[in-house]
Amino acid sequence: MMKAAAVFTPLLRFAAGLAALCVITGGWALYIERPDLTYENLPFPAELRQVRAGQVMPLTVRRCNHSTGIKAYVITHALVNVETGAKIIMPDALTTMQPGCETVTSTINLVPTATPPGRYYVSGAGIIEGRIRTWVVPWTSEAFEVAGGPGG
Repeated sequence: MMKAAAVFTPLLRFAAGLAALCVITGGWALYIERPDLTYENLPFPAELRQVRAGQVMPLTVRRCNHSTGIKAYVITHALVNVETGAKIIMPDALTTMQPGCETVTSTINLVPTATPPGRYYVSGAGIIEGRIRTWVVPWTSEAFEVAGGPGG
């Protein structure tokens, strides 16, 4: 009986320590750590009211880097038809930002040439690595009109 208790007690202590570590790490990831990237002017203003398919829709983006160093992050985005909800996925982009907040003109939103005329907005997210987890920070733009393709 003494031998079983001698083996079981250290195992129980190890399990309790491991459980405590999981609780602390989970608490940090869910409640303490915040994303280094935030957006301040949602929905992003569309700098043009109308573009043609094949043109860039510039967006005014106010973003903040809450870390002390330059951060890189991925932008995923799609063109969304206001009436139907149909999405046209656009290529991902990689960008960087200095510490602090800044207002930039985003010119990565190239309206595909095959986009039918209509009213659209851009919906996307910044994907940035934190210390413990990956953050997905969603954003949208104001709606704008897409006219016919480059010649017509």
